[in-house]
Amino acid sequence: MFMEWIQIENYRNLVDVELHFHNDINYFVGENAVGKSNFLDLLEQMMNVRGFQESDFADVNKPIRIECKLSFSELTTSFQDIIGPEAAIYLRLEQVVQEVYPRLYKIDGEQLSPVPLSMLRHALYMCHRDTSEAELYSIPTSVYMELGKQLVSYLPQSRLTGDETVVLDRLINVKKGLDPECVLNIQRLVELLTSSTEATLIRKYSIDNVRLIMAVALKILAQIYMKVHSASTNLESLLVYDSEGRRYLPVFISVDEPELHLSPYLQRAVLSYYRQIATNENPEFLALIKQLFQIDGLLGQLFVVTHSTDALVDDYRHIIRMYRDEEGLVRTACGVTFKFAREVEKHLIMHFPEAKEALYARCIILVEGETEYGSFAGMAKKLNVDFDYFGICLINARGESSISKLHKLFKSFSIPTVALYDRDVMDKHSKTHANVFYTNEICFEMDVVSHLIHHHHRNVLDMIVQDIIDTGRGMVTKDMARRGFSKLGVDDRQAIQRCLKNIKAKDIETLLLYYFSWFYSNKGVIVGRRIAHYIPEHMIPPAFIAVIERAKALSLESSIIKIGR
Repeated sequence: MFMEWIQIENYRNLVDVELHFHNDINYFVGENAVGKSNFLDLLEQMMNVRGFQESDFADVNKPIRIECKLSFSELTTSFQDIIGPEAAIYLRLEQVVQEVYPRLYKIDGEQLSPVPLSMLRHALYMCHRDTSEAELYSIPTSVYMELGKQLVSYLPQSRLTGDETVVLDRLINVKKGLDPECVLNIQRLVELLTSSTEATLIRKYSIDNVRLIMAVALKILAQIYMKVHSASTNLESLLVYDSEGRRYLPVFISVDEPELHLSPYLQRAVLSYYRQIATNENPEFLALIKQLFQIDGLLGQLFVVTHSTDALVDDYRHIIRMYRDEEGLVRTACGVTFKFAREVEKHLIMHFPEAKEALYARCIILVEGETEYGSFAGMAKKLNVDFDYFGICLINARGESSISKLHKLFKSFSIPTVALYDRDVMDKHSKTHANVFYTNEICFEMDVVSHLIHHHHRNVLDMIVQDIIDTGRGMVTKDMARRGFSKLGVDDRQAIQRCLKNIKAKDIETLLLYYFSWFYSNKGVIVGRRIAHYIPEHMIPPAFIAVIERAKALSLESSIIKIGR
């Protein structure tokens, strides 16, 4: 069971928003105050069957209306009679401001049929707003005591080594501020969840990791325990069954900004553990819940709000970006709905780890290679355009063929994107698009060399070469010259070894050939940074200025929309 999509109307700043979800984990990204945490609030109110407050209504003269699709795919539930032929149920939750509680309907085409609100309780919702151990205080001591009795009955004979016992003692000693029953349960979980595997948690993780992972495990177990023992529902009504009769508990888990308390490594470790538990990929935890609650697994779906690229999974299909449109209304772009050709999809998944930062940008600049990647931020600062201040993300596409693919992805996420291609690929791409630019010369390096030499700034090129070369002598070998000549379409049989300083100032053609050959053979991020450092503001090539100014304009348009709202 999982939530496939949800349509939200008139809830806070989510006036008319539709979201589509991946069936296991979903990451919400976007700028501040765009509605990410509001969605988690809505999910909590909805799944816990709480009425909406007057402050939740964007317009008090209109109802809050929530429609969603729950998919069951080959599962049997206690409310099987209201599930449609496509193994899904469509629900509408609606409340006007004068009502205390919302009304729930099953949607069948144009027909609405009332169903009890209690039906929403047939899934366990866990809201972990705080991934630190502080949230453990919110669970009653009585729950820890009763859960602890069950944990003790399943404790095996201790198989911890002497070294592991010392580690365990250190783990428990740092818990002095917590409820004693909570501390005991953490100790029990360490033993239960590490004893059935040779490579134990203590061997795999640091003390801090184990503490946090056990805190996650304990929170989830305690919440399952409270749900199973709740007077408002019974266990059988919660469970769904597969074709072989295995029993599963549907679970929705939300995690809000895990980066507030955790280092990048701990973010990934804790979120990975959440995912393992939700998707039944952790055999130790799976065995434990089967012993404790006689269920065969969880049907979990995660919703994670984060501003950290470290927390994101390396697959765009799990990303939901929230942003504002031209009218200032919140909109969403959901990666699970994107349709790309198979070849493009594989390419995007492979390169997505390098592009994750762009999901938080107001505008993106795509460049072909490392030299331009190394130089653009520095040149932009000389033009008084600070990329961080304007929210501009610079991405090295690592080749012109990647630019168009990444552009499609970012367009799908509704992020304005500016691209700079080398002129030698101009025939392959759009020549008139307002956000597509080309170097004036055959490639980036030749644009720099030609612009400086034709404007009598050869000395700038010499300063860059001297900074890069230990000896300070810019020597172009025969092989370097051949590569440069070949790129320019010049007969490489003319190539010879030359020292750049020995070329006469009036021999423009030779200067161009050999300086280009040096820069083309030494291209890279470091050379790009040296170019940005030494080039005067008024000598930045026009094509580069045009790209930077266009990105600045698009960023400002995005800012105006947000401020105006």
